Amino acid sequence: PPVLTQVNLLHMHVPMLFYAPGILAPERRHTVASHLDLLPSTLGIMGLTSTHQSFGRDLFLIPPDDPGLAYVKQNGDPWTGLVRGDRIEVTTLHQPVHTYRYSLGFPPSVTLIDAELTGSEKAAAGRALKAFVSSAMRSVDRSALAPGPGK
Repeated sequence: PPVLTQVNLLHMHVPMLFYAPGILAPERRHTVASHLDLLPSTLGIMGLTSTHQSFGRDLFLIPPDDPGLAYVKQNGDPWTGLVRGDRIEVTTLHQPVHTYRYSLGFPPSVTLIDAELTGSEKAAAGRALKAFVSSAMRSVDRSALAPGPGK
């Protein structure tokens, strides 16, 4: 398959299916989601309101027209991306953020749209991606330093 953007978006694309007859009504959504959404969504299906440290969202609480979002990064690769709807912002340390419009249809495609964005749109895209990465790194640092349960 073709490599879509620096984070190889097709490598990250996996359809998600929730099957719970009698609990969930049949429905098809085309919403960006990620593995981070599995925990809060599963807890929601089970009716549990447990506190957790997942960055994800309960997919059943968002409106059907929400375009969704997902953070993507391949292990060992410095590039990170934030997917929202049909756009993905990608960056790496000390590099500018680039924004692409993508389609996962057949054939999949991607178009760099940096030139179409206003200065404020570019700044907002960069802040969103860098804020997510910073929050995740702080959380990882705290988890590595904090003693676990019973320690």
